[in-house]
This record gives sequence, C-alpha cells and structure tokens, in this order.
Amino acid sequence: MSTIFDTLTYVKRLRDAGESEAVAEAHAMAVRDLVLDQIATKEDVALLRSELEAKINGVEQRIKAAMDVTREELKGDIKAVDTKLTVLQWMLGAFVALVAGAILLGLRLGFSG
Repeated sequence: MSTIFDTLTYVKRLRDAGESEAVAEAHAMAVRDLVLDQIATKEDVALLRSELEAKINGVEQRIKAAMDVTREELKGDIKAVDTKLTVLQWMLGAFVALVAGAILLGLRLGFSG
C-alpha cells in the first residue's frame, strides 16, 4: 500500500527547519488527520460503486419498461394504419374497377370522349 502522508519525513523536515520535536510531531499528526479525513477508503469507493450500480440498474429497468410500453403502443398504431391501408387498397381497387367498367360501357355504347 502506498503512503498517503509520510509523517516521519514531515517531522524530519520541520525539525531541520528549526521546530522542536514535540511541535513537529504535533503538526505532523494534525496534518495527517486532516489529509486522512479527506481521503476515500477502498470501502468508501466500494460502497459508492454499489450505490451507483443500484441506481443505474433502476434507471435501466425504468427505461426498459418504458420501451416495452412504447413498443406495444407502436404495434397497436401500426396495426391500425395497416387496417386503414387495406381498406384504402380495396376502395382504390373498387374505384379502378368502376372506372374501367364505365370506360368499357362507354366504348360498347359508342360514346367517345
């Protein structure tokens, strides 16, 4: 494990700068406590990761559920459009047949345009 804050080296530097051993050690402990209080532990990171994974899974589930609902709604809409297109195809076919019949009838009766 790497050292986050080397108190021994810190104390030595303070002593070399003229501080007493007691002041240097007290200062080193205060700085160490401050640094360690701000550092996340492996457990902190693991807990945060677990919480984030749970939230992501929840969001994924909500998205999947919304997609399933949308898919079903679209299936219904597509079926309705398909039904309308089928009706329009029949209507167009009937119209073409009527026009063709009228043209043939007109030709038989001798009408010209």
